[in-house]
Amino acid sequence: MGFSARLAIKRSSVGLSFDAEVDGTTSSRNLGSVNFDPSLFGLSKTYKFTATLSVSDVARVAEVRLYNLTDGEQVTTGALTTSSTTMVPLSATLTVGNAAGNLKPTAKVYQARIYTDGTLVTDRTFLGSAQITVE
Repeated sequence: MGFSARLAIKRSSVGLSFDAEVDGTTSSRNLGSVNFDPSLFGLSKTYKFTATLSVSDVARVAEVRLYNLTDGEQVTTGALTTSSTTMVPLSATLTVGNAAGNLKPTAKVYQARIYTDGTLVTDRTFLGSAQITVE
């Protein structure tokens, strides 16, 4: 189960782009990380966590979460789930602030983490890409 990670800073986004998967024997996988600072884009902007995600069986749930490695906490509005067996685009608006679980207004290191609720090697979550988007 290999994966490649690529960091891309584009016109209004910071990408955590992956081709990654996790199966039910491991249930979760921590992927690459990126240093992200909302103050560089402006705190009045809208920030979103977007991803393309699928699962191997409609009876399973695939999940990708945005995790703040610097502070050791999940970004609570940064969890996306699906039971689709084809890649689907998902998006969640992130709350920016200093409270626990928020996208912090200063530079922090963030990581994408994928999960599956299955227990078998055939229970797979597939992540096409994940990124923080600035609108």
